[in-house]
Amino acid sequence: SLRTKARTGCFFSMSMLIIVLLMEPTSPPAPVIKMGQCLRGNRSRVTPMDQANYAKALTRRATLTRDWMLFFEKYAVLLTPVSGELPFPDHLDRKDDDSFKRVWEAQLPQIAIPFMGLPGLVVSTGLVGKAPVGVHIVSGRYREDLCLLAGEAIEAGGVPPSPIDPVG
Repeated sequence: SLRTKARTGCFFSMSMLIIVLLMEPTSPPAPVIKMGQCLRGNRSRVTPMDQANYAKALTRRATLTRDWMLFFEKYAVLLTPVSGELPFPDHLDRKDDDSFKRVWEAQLPQIAIPFMGLPGLVVSTGLVGKAPVGVHIVSGRYREDLCLLAGEAIEAGGVPPSPIDPVG
């Protein structure tokens, strides 16, 4: 369908942009500088990335996506942690390579789910100290409605208000 072709084209364009940013040490255009800075810590994972390795990575992605689609034939939604850790200090990922690796690995639920084209929704469940926490609701492709229904059910269960002080 046209929708599938558009999504696929967008994925390939974005993934090629990411790979170029990770591989090329030259300065990218201004709009993508921030993305390049964010992704620099993964350069060693994708270089050198030739056509065969790129095809292999896409095949692996398709296999994982198919496995998840089979999972979602049996279960409507999946609840995961939003992150492997409580919220980090601002810009921790820019501090050094070890900090980048720590943040990247803790944030894999937020990276892997959209990479496979699965919808997700985060719902707040309260605070741990001053840090907001919640759950990540995931469902099968094109089933955003199930994420929203599950999110409404969680909120109806009495999620405490969690105001955040933007200054402190």
